[in-house]
Amino acid sequence: MENEAVKIKTTQNHWGIKILFNLFIAVLFGVGTYPQLYVGDFSSHLQYAKYFAEMGRSPLEHLVFHRLVIVVKALLPTNIIARLSYRFSWIIETHGWEIAGLLTAVLIYLATAWILYFVLKNTLKFDQSRFSEVKIWSLIVVSLFVMPINFFFLHERLTLGYFSANVLHNPTYILSRVFSLALFYLCLLWSEKEIDLKTGALLSVLSLLSTASKPNFMMGFGPSLVLFFLIKNKTIKRENFRLLFFVGVPAFLVLLTQFLMRSGLADTSKFVFAPFMAILTRVPNIPMVLLFVVLSLAFPISVFILNWKEIKKESSTQLLLITLIINFLLFILFAEVPNTGHLNFIWGVMMAVFLTFVYTIIIWAKQYTIENKQFWSVKSLVPLTFLLLHIASGVLYYVSVVLYPGPVW
Repeated sequence: MENEAVKIKTTQNHWGIKILFNLFIAVLFGVGTYPQLYVGDFSSHLQYAKYFAEMGRSPLEHLVFHRLVIVVKALLPTNIIARLSYRFSWIIETHGWEIAGLLTAVLIYLATAWILYFVLKNTLKFDQSRFSEVKIWSLIVVSLFVMPINFFFLHERLTLGYFSANVLHNPTYILSRVFSLALFYLCLLWSEKEIDLKTGALLSVLSLLSTASKPNFMMGFGPSLVLFFLIKNKTIKRENFRLLFFVGVPAFLVLLTQFLMRSGLADTSKFVFAPFMAILTRVPNIPMVLLFVVLSLAFPISVFILNWKEIKKESSTQLLLITLIINFLLFILFAEVPNTGHLNFIWGVMMAVFLTFVYTIIIWAKQYTIENKQFWSVKSLVPLTFLLLHIASGVLYYVSVVLYPGPVW
């Protein structure tokens, strides 16, 4: 009984840690998002949401973010605020869409943090101590903050040309990341299990929402699942077919709908097979592309190299690398014309890079703790050095876009 009481007390104390970290994440990314509301992608998407609310139709194919903003704006307590303060009422009336966009973004970041918490908690299997809870939430913040190592070319670029796991300027990417992260993790859990209708429905909803939020990742993830099963099992088993059905059919239907919506527009761009055409609008040559890949993935690359013997046969390693490679090939081999410089195929790569950081952080945190002597080994310290550089680059990126908001560069 005494042990149970201690355990309950520890769990209750952990809620204090959870609340503190959630407040920190809300403030951190709320402050980071605020300047973006008036520039770049956030500004245009809030205009689309307003147009959607007024006209009943969206000028854009991926409209989940717009619907969320409309819902959040409708839930703002405007009548109560109007009775309390005319000035606050005027602020909401004048900047209601921006307030709704900011609140929506903060909710998205919190949702992503909680999915990461579920993934890390179930994967790392730390003890129930407060320190372990702090470690998990610290790793969550790191996962949401890391950026490509950007010091060497800061005079000419901050993000363009790199493959960033985290950006503040694009609302549809950060929303799609919620569903893609959950879908990827659940596909790993159920890759070799019999899927019932309830689980299948959950996978279908996540697939639909991920594709409808931003289609790029699912364009590569569907083929990645097929290739993963063929490599792992030398065939596609019955349970694999069920998973592919529940994930693939909603994604295909949404992609088809988006294609039909785009084809009806007068200014529709086209996708063409043009190797390196898109990336070379932002990077001078192919060797530099490879260098930016290394700078974007220095920590994951070091973890894979130093731990390859132990992790090469794991399903998570195989599916992750296949997903990363296929999304990278889609980006490199295809281009959107005439909007080649928009690099619209890069969003799938960025999502895969985010998943890669999460996975390699888990590998590193599983094997090395400060209490363990192995923490001070080369296999631990080399990746840690790169991870600290990614974090420092994230700080530099954050400060830059908060203090000097403007076009992506």
